[in-house]
Amino acid sequence: MKHGIDISKWQGRVDWGKLAAQHAAGRLDFIILRAGYGGGTLDPRFEEYYAAASAANIPVGAYWYAYWGNYTPRQEAEGFLRAINGKVLPYGIWYDVEYETDIIKLSKAERTRKTLEGLAALADSGRYVGLYASTDMINNRMLYDQLRAYDIWCAQYAARNTCKLPYGIWQYTSSGQVDGITGRVDLDRAYKDYPAIVTGTLALGNGKADKPVQGGNTAAAGQEGREPRQTATYRITGKGKADADKLMALCDKLALYTLGTVEVQHNSAPAGLMDLANRLEITSASSTTIGPATRGDLIAVMLEADALGLSINWAIDVGPVSTGDAVALKALADKMAWAIEEVR
Repeated sequence: MKHGIDISKWQGRVDWGKLAAQHAAGRLDFIILRAGYGGGTLDPRFEEYYAAASAANIPVGAYWYAYWGNYTPRQEAEGFLRAINGKVLPYGIWYDVEYETDIIKLSKAERTRKTLEGLAALADSGRYVGLYASTDMINNRMLYDQLRAYDIWCAQYAARNTCKLPYGIWQYTSSGQVDGITGRVDLDRAYKDYPAIVTGTLALGNGKADKPVQGGNTAAAGQEGREPRQTATYRITGKGKADADKLMALCDKLALYTLGTVEVQHNSAPAGLMDLANRLEITSASSTTIGPATRGDLIAVMLEADALGLSINWAIDVGPVSTGDAVALKALADKMAWAIEEVR
């Protein structure tokens, strides 16, 4: 895992000597810079920050804030690409979709369509492209299954991330403190070794991409020597929320996708739990079995079951899993006496 920050003009004058010292000490691994917003407005600090970060040898990425009011997503993407032309960005480029009026007024389907329009236009440049959005935006305001071709940089200011999509970067607070920057700053954790993935055309652009290339088969940071994640998906079964939390923590560390089912140990699940499942649009195989549910929904169901004092069994599919990750999963399963089997 790598530690980073993302900054824009709102951070003002930055002491790059102090940031360089933190980078050299291994406390600051990367910075993602706001390049600009809308149809082509450059962040007034972008060029300054990019030059200073480059001089300090700190790897950077860039993001572009969407509006969609006076410009199409493709036009915004073109403005973004003009702003970063010639710049090396080993932490990729990210299309930032938030709660602007012309975005939030749309239906889920139209919001997703326009997000994909912007992402596709960026991917056409040959660069490594991802989506920045909040967990709420992804889980509740988009057809998130349609976004799986792209990496995700997810914002959720909480102890755990409940995004329904696998994510490469987690922005976990907007209230961080970093020596060299006055005031609050966003803090991020990256679960992939982006500089090892985003090389050549992916870092610089200028190449036509046949399809999005998002490094999904590349190991997470600290796991670079392993085989690609293409060996198998494993189903792990156990009991209780505490054990499920241990498995989720390992999956977080390894940046693995999870899909699971919860079985309530009662003749029927309480109405409150079933109401939650209905709100989350989770199917129920029976009156006691809820799922399959993606990661965020699965966590919500377990939290509700725990609050109701219910005993639960769970079955969680993890993968696709590389050889190295399989060893770690099997070791934890053996330690916790969970059942583990290869399902595909």
